[in-house]
Amino acid sequence: MSSDRSWMKRRFNGMGGITDEYKRGVDDFVKFAQQTKGAHGLIGCPCTKCKNLAWITEDDVKFHLYQNGIIEAYTVWHHHGEKVDRRDRNYAGTSRNRNEVDDMYDAFEMLSDIGEHYRLKNVEEEPNKEAVDFYKLVNDVKGICLGLLIFRGNNSI
Repeated sequence: MSSDRSWMKRRFNGMGGITDEYKRGVDDFVKFAQQTKGAHGLIGCPCTKCKNLAWITEDDVKFHLYQNGIIEAYTVWHHHGEKVDRRDRNYAGTSRNRNEVDDMYDAFEMLSDIGEHYRLKNVEEEPNKEAVDFYKLVNDVKGICLGLLIFRGNNSI
């Protein structure tokens, strides 16, 4: 699996159509996401509207990603089983020390684990409002943590 996720930012060609690069990226994502597909046959949808809260068919995920786009910050597909090796982390260009950055990643991974632990699996009915609110809160906090990691990694303070 290629770690280059730049296709996520290049959905449209100059004439308003979907680029071939984006289509290949979506296909690669769906193939990767199949590993998290449960007995119900559904996968989490990372489109900008579902935000990994909805579990739908592969074809519907493709349609959503074409129609709505993918969450551009979702470059590590942790909701779909992708792990990041600490040794692959880039500390260059940051005034933060390795322990501080590792602590931020640990917090991010912990929030991901919480979300995975409470994710409903093999359930035919839609999650109730409280569950949806909980997942939204966890994803919002993860988004904030990811934003801080990106900001701190790109800016020397």
